[in-house]
Amino acid sequence: MSYLGFAMLALGNARALMIDPARPYALAHIGLYPDAATSGDVAQVGGTLVVQAVGTTLQVSGYLTGLELSATGGWHIHTGFTCESVDQVGGHYFLPEFESDPWNTVAYETDSSGTASISLALDGFSLQGTMPVAGRAIVVHNSAGVRIGCGLIEPSTLARLVQIGRYPGYSGAQQARGLLAVSDTAAGLHIRGTLSGLESSAIGGFHVHAGFTCDDAAGVFGHYFEAGTTDPWTPTNEPPAVYMSDARGAAQISLTMGGFSLSSEMAVLGRALVAHLAAPNAATRVACGVIGGGDVPGVSDAAGVFGHYFEAGTTDPWTPTNEPPAVYMSDARGAAQISLTMGGFSLSSEMAVLGRALVAHLAAPNAATRVACGVIGGGDVPGVSKAVATLEAYPGTADSVRGTFFLSEGDGALRIDGVLSGLPAGHAAGWHIHSGFSCAEASLVGGHYFDGLDDDPWNAANGFTYSSDATGAATLAHDLSLHNFTLTRSRPVLGRVLVVHNATHRIGCALIEPTAAEAAILGAYPGTTATIRGIVLARSPRAADVELSGLLVGLPPSESGGFHVHAGHTCESADGVFGHYFEAGTVDPWTPTNEPPAVYVSDARGAAHISLTMGGFSLYSDAPISQRALVAHLPAAVGGGRMACGLLGGAGGDYVYGTYGTLGVYPGYAGDLLVSGTFSMSARAAAAEAVPSMSIDAVIGGLEPSASGGWHVHTGYTCDDAALVGAHFYDGLAADPWTAMTWHSDASGSAVLSLAIDDFTTQPARTRSVLGRALVVHSAAGARIGCGIITPLAGGLAVKLGEYPGYAAAQPSGGRGLVIERDTLDGVELAGTLVGLQSGVLGGFHVHAGYSCGDAGGVFGHHYAPGTTDPWTPSGDPPAVYASTLTGVSSVRLRMRGFSLYGTMPIYLRAVVVHLQAGQRYLCGVDGLPTAPLQLAPPPSPPLPPPSPSPPPASSSSGLSNGAAAGVGFGCAAAGFALGVAVAALLVLRRDRRRATAPKGALAARVDAKGGTGEVRLPIADIINPDMPIPDDGSDKSSRSRASSTATELKGWSKFAAPVATPAA
Repeated sequence: MSYLGFAMLALGNARALMIDPARPYALAHIGLYPDAATSGDVAQVGGTLVVQAVGTTLQVSGYLTGLELSATGGWHIHTGFTCESVDQVGGHYFLPEFESDPWNTVAYETDSSGTASISLALDGFSLQGTMPVAGRAIVVHNSAGVRIGCGLIEPSTLARLVQIGRYPGYSGAQQARGLLAVSDTAAGLHIRGTLSGLESSAIGGFHVHAGFTCDDAAGVFGHYFEAGTTDPWTPTNEPPAVYMSDARGAAQISLTMGGFSLSSEMAVLGRALVAHLAAPNAATRVACGVIGGGDVPGVSDAAGVFGHYFEAGTTDPWTPTNEPPAVYMSDARGAAQISLTMGGFSLSSEMAVLGRALVAHLAAPNAATRVACGVIGGGDVPGVSKAVATLEAYPGTADSVRGTFFLSEGDGALRIDGVLSGLPAGHAAGWHIHSGFSCAEASLVGGHYFDGLDDDPWNAANGFTYSSDATGAATLAHDLSLHNFTLTRSRPVLGRVLVVHNATHRIGCALIEPTAAEAAILGAYPGTTATIRGIVLARSPRAADVELSGLLVGLPPSESGGFHVHAGHTCESADGVFGHYFEAGTVDPWTPTNEPPAVYVSDARGAAHISLTMGGFSLYSDAPISQRALVAHLPAAVGGGRMACGLLGGAGGDYVYGTYGTLGVYPGYAGDLLVSGTFSMSARAAAAEAVPSMSIDAVIGGLEPSASGGWHVHTGYTCDDAALVGAHFYDGLAADPWTAMTWHSDASGSAVLSLAIDDFTTQPARTRSVLGRALVVHSAAGARIGCGIITPLAGGLAVKLGEYPGYAAAQPSGGRGLVIERDTLDGVELAGTLVGLQSGVLGGFHVHAGYSCGDAGGVFGHHYAPGTTDPWTPSGDPPAVYASTLTGVSSVRLRMRGFSLYGTMPIYLRAVVVHLQAGQRYLCGVDGLPTAPLQLAPPPSPPLPPPSPSPPPASSSSGLSNGAAAGVGFGCAAAGFALGVAVAALLVLRRDRRRATAPKGALAARVDAKGGTGEVRLPIADIINPDMPIPDDGSDKSSRSRASSTATELKGWSKFAAPVATPAA
């Protein structure tokens, strides 16, 4: 038995960040407190903090600089939403019912340069849910309690974080560290954040380098810029690529570099950002971080671990003679079970250990030898989760091997998929990741990469082999545990090389590079036994283009055939693949006669390299191809049939897979109910063997009042033909779980759903994935009355709306909404369903500047660029209004030019506000989270009965022989302005229950009327969501599938009408 010491080590204040890549986060850039003195220490206060919530635990990490030396002071989140006015910053943010102020114990500790490393986990708060902090002020105090620093918590618009640490191999005096955020802007790549531990009062360079690692100096390379152009990463460039440190060695960075981007043209995602010393040592690299990387560089460097962590002036408790002793006791096989309680330390408050290094030592007489190390809390950050490697001949050889590899992190594994051609026929040999960072020369490739592991895992026993077929083609798929290899964290493979061997030598080499592309792993088309395989990558380097590239094998030799993106969202069933995906009313571009032609050309071995750019499509905005089926056909000479299929975006990744859909009238339904609604479903990526689970939200109008009925996911992939909708979808389950799923409506016939269901997922290509299938709503009697297709959210956001904070009017009340926000090629689209509105009115519908609906003080006014005209008005183009039916339901659809989700004028995580007719703010919501528990209000009073239709005139020139016309007047006023315009409308009463489409330039809203259903048509442009084209019978000449709006079901509508008997399916 051995005794081994283990201790908490200081880690040089370079702590790993606590960030979940799949959740929203916010950044706070700390500056001077308003009206604070600008002399002495106070003038130097700065810092960068990242804020995220996991459940009801708020996590804050980052750095503060310019503070007193070796001192302790407080930092807190305050109630205010500004750092501009002392009077509006407010006090500590907590509720009176809390037992005590939780911020009283939150403090920082500075080092000898006045820098503090922040790592906090605090229960009871969130970013935008319970006790929301988004938009509020973080205030920094000095040791005497004086407020000296302030910064707003602003949700990030998909910035990628860079954790800066020691440059590999640097052994000088500087302890550089920091946190930077890199984001795309209209002007170029923007880098902002904090560096500390630099030389004092110095000017030094910081640059993006060509390499993809900070783990090994050999892989960092030189400045990253386009060959043949002038290096912009110089102090003489405009703007100069330099930092300017203060007297304490801290620098606040803000640099915009044109001609670069995160992941499209001249992409920097995954590359190294390097800081240098000042002249005359400007060539010395002192700090490094991977853009979107994980672990702090230098943490894996022994020089960055330092000694035991304990309070200065006290006795070191991390010793074998302490009580309790800080040791382990191993058994005869070298294993130890650890259980130790150490007083005087905490996870994230007093003497916080979160993010510090925990180190194990050998036993005496070698007790000083450190043998193991780990960072408490790990180090995931949003960033690189996918990579690609394109195989070419190994340097110095004439081998003909080619290949494409796709690497993705998810499900606790690093997944590697590959397809190879040009191998020796009928051959088996190895493939491995090597330690080198270049395929340019054989001397740079290195040996197998397994630093820190006891044994080399890259062998045949572990499955690192391929077996080629008679044409010399092979496919491979392998999962590596994230405990052993990652893209950017422990044992990072990004930037290293992948090598393929034959029986005697190395024949192929590929550099592992980050990518933002979606991948389709192609296999046999459903219902066939075809042997075509491949990997095709789709990326969108420009707003209106997509590029497809990759490799197909197993094709007929020396032939050409079609490959196309299809409208469907599955490769599991031929019924759901449908035809070519393109805009209805346009010419099909997926043909051999198009320019460019959508064809492959195979070589003599049946392999084809894919390279095609298609205009008019995108990954995530207009005409999105993400999570659609990519299909390869046989050559026309042998029939042209569909023989291979893969779902773009269906390969790997640790994502939340969001979907949405818009409910319309069930095909062929001719009853009195006119259902409308929006729903959303989502599931977190899970391992194939795990039990899946998905959440479901929906807002539905047009149901029977105060009733209950069923809703279910069906097997079909269309809402266009009742014969193809199918029965309940529960393949592989013993019992049908959908028989228990019901809606409960209020007195106006509106319902809200919010629940989670096991055994189903929205993740593509997994068991019981509902992606692309039909959701059906039934009446109380069991008739099918509504239908919508489950469509990928593809980068969009779902916003759930509840009552505005402080709203107290008796009528209307209990309103709810679900709105989908999506990027388009010329702006942003908001579409969804609102219920519980006033009857038959127009009202304002706007995005506001604030990030929270938890406090009216944080919502602010309309969101638009200073100095420009407010577009969120009823007189705007288009008018920012909704139109409600007589039962208080509105289907909204609004496209706003000049805005985006994440880029120019981003609306990401900002508040969506719905106004009453007179302008009062009524509903409010932020992305994905209700602002307060959304309990269903008591059923509203029945709406006023609509006027009886006038008798038809003796003669009519309108052609409406089965209806009656009536004049309807509407007025609208929004906060801060009034609309004194009467809008004439035509109310057409009719019994035709078919799906209606709003004419161009008209706003249409369905209304209930005595004796029938009506439709209001207003001469205002494109507000209501029109029905979109849906796929036809699946032939290759069909248009793209339904472009439907998404809506997320609102949580907490638990006070429903009394349940009634569940209808039959």
